[in-house]
Amino acid sequence: MVKRIIATLNVIMPFLQLCPKWIQVLVAAGLIYVFAVIVVIFIWFLFFSSPQKQKPNVFDNHGRTQLNSRIKKRVDDLYNQIYNEKLKPWIFINIGKPLRVEKHDGTLIQYEGVRFEGTPRLVFWGDDFIPPIIENAIVKAFDQTIEECRKNNIDPKPYVYETNSILVGLIDRVYHRMAGIDQRLRGKGYPKNVQRKDVNDEINKMDECLKGHYDAAVLLASENINSTTPELKKEKGGWGWIIKISIVLGIIVSLILIYEAYNKYIRKDKSRNTSVLVSTSSIEPVIEINVDINKVLTLENKGPTDLKDISIFATRYVFDENCFGQELKIKEYNKIGGSLYNIPMLEAKIGRESFDLTKHQLIEIFENPGGKGNRMPFVTFYCFRISYRETNTGTKYTDYIVTTSYKNYPSMIENPESTASAGSTEGDFMYKIPKVIKDHQKTIFGK
Repeated sequence: MVKRIIATLNVIMPFLQLCPKWIQVLVAAGLIYVFAVIVVIFIWFLFFSSPQKQKPNVFDNHGRTQLNSRIKKRVDDLYNQIYNEKLKPWIFINIGKPLRVEKHDGTLIQYEGVRFEGTPRLVFWGDDFIPPIIENAIVKAFDQTIEECRKNNIDPKPYVYETNSILVGLIDRVYHRMAGIDQRLRGKGYPKNVQRKDVNDEINKMDECLKGHYDAAVLLASENINSTTPELKKEKGGWGWIIKISIVLGIIVSLILIYEAYNKYIRKDKSRNTSVLVSTSSIEPVIEINVDINKVLTLENKGPTDLKDISIFATRYVFDENCFGQELKIKEYNKIGGSLYNIPMLEAKIGRESFDLTKHQLIEIFENPGGKGNRMPFVTFYCFRISYRETNTGTKYTDYIVTTSYKNYPSMIENPESTASAGSTEGDFMYKIPKVIKDHQKTIFGK
């Protein structure tokens, strides 16, 4: 550093000698001014300023805030209200009980002596019934979070983010409950006799609606910060900002002079004196993803840079029971709601998060493979899609991991050459399952 300063002075001094006298005086005065300001700032922070309190990390090791229980309670209340007032009355429509349900705009849905088919079913799944009710619940949940933070002088942003994550679960619960009611009513008491309605499209549409309200809530949260924290008011006034602006201006003037001197003396003879160094670096993230035999999903950031906006999505796959030993064939697949888990940040080299998949209500993990003839645990697999961004560049990455659907069985082996051979054709086909599933995922999500 000292050598660089001396080299810079050696470049500037000959240039200043060629300049008019007034420029030399101006530059000298400017450098003295900058030096004096730096000394004053140093003395101020050393003897008079109080230490800044470090902003606490509001998220715990599981990505939850201290307001999690309060936010979740409010969202659960909104879900219970939707179910009890808007969905539960439909359960009795087939037995002739009068149906009276109020829509979001106050108009009534009224049926009596009809079955759940034709117009009643279309109304049940109509865009003007449940979607506006869920949207009102979304707006209310965000408003309650922002208002609670405002009253207590708390930065609302992280709590708005957490509210958004919990609302994703509300949307998923409402539509899966609707699909269950629909299946029961169409089956007339025998729900297994009819196919369950796929609600992925409805969930995706409502997730887009949620994203719009989340962006608006973030903006409102930012506007609520400006006058709630006394420290911010204090920092906006006073002579501190004048000094900072003066330092910046002094540095800009000095850099301009250095640049002019560089062009005049160092780059004068390009064939001998020019040295241009252009370096670009791209740091690839290194994230280790594992599902152990107890079905605990673990993410570890092994790379040199922080990762942010980590979201975990899941798709359930069922293979044809008769395909093993032949060509693998996907019988059915189902995207499971929105993101199962969200992690705001994984720190470089030490960031680590774990999730017990057996405790998630939308993931069915078999404790026991089952009796003779029950092939479902052996042909059911889960693919977890993990998306995240590299903090420095904002580049988005996506990784996949495939696992079986029952405990005490490890994740799918994707490198059979490094393992002992199973000695069976079915075992060889098991090695191909992750590639088949991941190729299918890429056709869905594009990468």
